[in-house]
Amino acid sequence: MKCFINTLTAIAFSFIILPAAHAEQLIYGVQIEQLEHRYSDNQSNVLAWDGDALIGTDELKFVLRSEGELETKTDTLVSMETQARLQKPISTFFDAVAGVRVDTPDGPELWVGVRAKDRQVAPGKLDNMVAGGLPVGLTIEENLIKEAAEEASVPEELARAATPAGVISYMFNTDSGIRRDMLFVYDLKLPDDFEPVNDDGEVSGFVRWPARQALRVVEETDEFKFNVNLVIIDFAIRHGLITPEQPDYAKLAHGLRAWS
Repeated sequence: MKCFINTLTAIAFSFIILPAAHAEQLIYGVQIEQLEHRYSDNQSNVLAWDGDALIGTDELKFVLRSEGELETKTDTLVSMETQARLQKPISTFFDAVAGVRVDTPDGPELWVGVRAKDRQVAPGKLDNMVAGGLPVGLTIEENLIKEAAEEASVPEELARAATPAGVISYMFNTDSGIRRDMLFVYDLKLPDDFEPVNDDGEVSGFVRWPARQALRVVEETDEFKFNVNLVIIDFAIRHGLITPEQPDYAKLAHGLRAWS
């Protein structure tokens, strides 16, 4: 049997309208991920598609998604799934602590966590020395002290010496809509004889790397958990490991603050 496929994939186009000078931006568009017409010598002719259309604003969008296959000779639906949903951004806040030794001959070093294999999120990936979601009822400093003790056995007195180093924000798509995360970043200078020990099962161990090595791993691999690379890049910019002479320096610096 011979089978022929006419395929058009990854088609995406969108339009943005500004109804008034100060009105909230209205966005609408269509994205086609798959569009195929399959025909063969057994008289089978199938049209397959997968795409969505949206209209709304950054804060609330209506999305209609459709995926299916149609036998064109008989106009028979082989399969079809249609979804209609409202997408609203979700904001989540985290503390992220970089454990730093700054007086080594080769420049700053970082303690890097190795996530446990049984974690639901990013099992086995590389992680910050300390990080965690910000629960209701705790201040950022209180949460930092709690997470530092649980994830790296950092004494409270030492954890209180952590220095605020800024904020990182980013957005990504989830099944329930666009999620917006914000990371409160801290640097913590550690004694040379300090070695982190995990107490909550989040990580299986730690490695101590020159910051330049951690940056190379970010550049060349996907071994770090998806948002930890942002913390490493931010650290590298702040400590001069990424300089304005490097390509896309301004884009990197700007991209670390996607929203506020």
